[in-house]
Order: sequence, then C-alpha cells, then structure tokens
Amino acid sequence: ILFFIAFLNITYVGRHTFATLALSKGMPLETLQKVLGHKTIISTQVYAELINPKIGEDTDRMREKIGGMFRLAN
Repeated sequence: ILFFIAFLNITYVGRHTFATLALSKGMPLETLQKVLGHKTIISTQVYAELINPKIGEDTDRMREKIGGMFRLAN
C-alpha cells in the first residue's frame, strides 16, 4: 500500500512539474488541458495561477532592462 501511495505522489509531482513548466514556456492553456486530459479548463487553470508570480518577476526584469523608455502595465 505504501508503494502505491508513493507511486501516486510521484506521478502527481511529475504532472504538476510538467504543467507549470509547459505554461511558463508558453504552451496555451487549452493545449495543456488536452495533454493532461482535463475535462474542464478550470482544472488546468490551477497551474496558470501558480505561475502568475513569475509573470510579475519577468515584467520587473524587463522594466529594469529597458529603463524608462517604455511604460509597462503592472
């Protein structure tokens, strides 16, 4: 039983890692939904919410690189 529980946990972690990496590299949410086999987009949106902080970090990094040349939305 413990082996089965450990296997399920590893499988979950692998799917979670794949999903967050795929979204952070630009895979559309709808495509990821199909890849993961989610019936509704709501299940897949959980992963998108996890990478939102990364979007803010990327925006801040870009703001530092371009200085005051352009105004980026927060």
